[in-house]
Amino acid sequence: MALMSTLFPAMYMVGKRHPHSRELSELKKMRGELKKPLIQFYGHTHVPTFIRARETKDGFEIHAEKIFPGQTFSLEGDDYYMINPGSVGQPRDRDQRAAYIVLDTKEHTVTFRRVQYDYTETAHDLVAGGYPSSLVRRLQTASAAEKEIPDDWLKHYDEANKR
Repeated sequence: MALMSTLFPAMYMVGKRHPHSRELSELKKMRGELKKPLIQFYGHTHVPTFIRARETKDGFEIHAEKIFPGQTFSLEGDDYYMINPGSVGQPRDRDQRAAYIVLDTKEHTVTFRRVQYDYTETAHDLVAGGYPSSLVRRLQTASAAEKEIPDDWLKHYDEANKR
């Protein structure tokens, strides 16, 4: 199932209604009568993301959280969660550090982490391997898709990068 078709714009929605999310409706059907959190891990956006969706009478209310390294979120209730740990090698959030998450199944939490690595060596390997210069540039700058991202999120990326 391709969650990102409608969830990529949801990354930047905070408290907005998203009543026609086909993907969330599919997840709801898959869950059936289970009343536990439903967690979907995904990738491809190259940005650490934590989206909580709650059912409402009109569809779903989506909350996208702004992520800071070391930040922990609780997975509770019967909400739906869409979580992307971020990127190692092609970041889109102005932070070259490798991003990953720790899922604690006992505490029902997820913690976002960052770790330094030698991305310049990886960039050299990309050049040597004949990869497009755009991929090398992205690795070196960790630039976001500036035109598609709201200014307050770009400001957040800069602040998170300092932590």
